[in-house]
Amino acid sequence: MKKIFYAIFIYLIGISSAFSLDKIKIVTPAPAPSLFDIFARVFAKEMSDDNTTYYIEHKPGASGDIALNQILLDEKNNIPSIYFGGTAPFTINRITNDIKLNELDFQIVTPVLDSPWHLVSHIEFDQLKNEPRLLAGTNGNVSEMQIKILSKYLNKQIEIIPYKTNGEVVSALLRKEVHISILGNVSSNLTDNGVKVIGTSFKSNNYFDLSTIIPDFKYFKAQIGFIVTLKNKQYADTLEKKIRESLSKPEINKLLEQYSLVASDKNKTEIHNELTIIRSEEHTSELQSHLNLVCRLLLEKK
Repeated sequence: MKKIFYAIFIYLIGISSAFSLDKIKIVTPAPAPSLFDIFARVFAKEMSDDNTTYYIEHKPGASGDIALNQILLDEKNNIPSIYFGGTAPFTINRITNDIKLNELDFQIVTPVLDSPWHLVSHIEFDQLKNEPRLLAGTNGNVSEMQIKILSKYLNKQIEIIPYKTNGEVVSALLRKEVHISILGNVSSNLTDNGVKVIGTSFKSNNYFDLSTIIPDFKYFKAQIGFIVTLKNKQYADTLEKKIRESLSKPEINKLLEQYSLVASDKNKTEIHNELTIIRSEEHTSELQSHLNLVCRLLLEKK
């Protein structure tokens, strides 16, 4: 009996101390000085106190799968760690680079930041229809479907030029091989060389809000946040509280504005409810990313 009580005691101590160490690792899926790295450092500084220090480790590649897998490995080795980056990889089960991920292994913390998609071009939005042969550079299935949705609303054929990487799309824009593209992040390399952001998928900074004329674009947002392993889900509430407190600071909001980000509204349910309806129809059993699914259903519904 004493052995049983002792085993239970050790187990409870282990749970309670899961994140009680003086150092907690934040794993990001992109290197410095990426957007994820910049804000991981910002939040690490905000969350650190006299008892706990947060530090950064970069695990880029495989659309975030490597970073997510790292926090699973850390859990097995009793190393306190959390993931910070795009939350899209968490939404499906898949195997990439010999890494098998299952969403049931993770607990997502309420998304912290929303990042809009950017429509970039050499020409103004109201002149797109007048271009005799409108060429769009894409990188992957999602960006192709986004362009197709844009084509429907413009009532104009857009010729899609596929590229393997986002870098190749940027190079094509700079060389003026294509007129437009839809990008998650826009570097100064583009804007300093004549490529303009002519609209974003939702209201952001002083850019034109494309969702005012293309309602479906309001669904196009990249959510950035923290993910913890299921074993450490009890830490999610504490983590969220610390993040929400930091988001109320003027200097943080100024930085968000600088990078065209907005703080996620955890109480805003309008878009969530509409997406739930869309996901409840068909294709929901297929293994595809959240945005991939949404784009495909939106195209089919029109």
